[in-house]
Amino acid sequence: MSTQKILADALSSKLAELKVLPYAALRALPRQSQERIPNLKRGGLLIWAEERGACIQITVQAYRNYFLGLGLSSLGGFRVSEGNAPVDLREDELS
Repeated sequence: MSTQKILADALSSKLAELKVLPYAALRALPRQSQERIPNLKRGGLLIWAEERGACIQITVQAYRNYFLGLGLSSLGGFRVSEGNAPVDLREDELS
């Protein structure tokens, strides 16, 4: 399996896992955390949870480092407010 496929699968899996959490659980997440991706050396997932007004914004980056700061990454995220369904972030909101 290619590295890009591993990153894409890890990103979509983590986002799906986070989207089903209750609002209170998302609010309780640390501001930044990191997880390993199984079977991937020198890479992992970075998760950011930020309160933005009445919403919580979750951003996830799946990455693989290669050499001297070069590597691959995939980025995704969503925002959610209490009592509402998560809304995926647009590409321009991820930068």
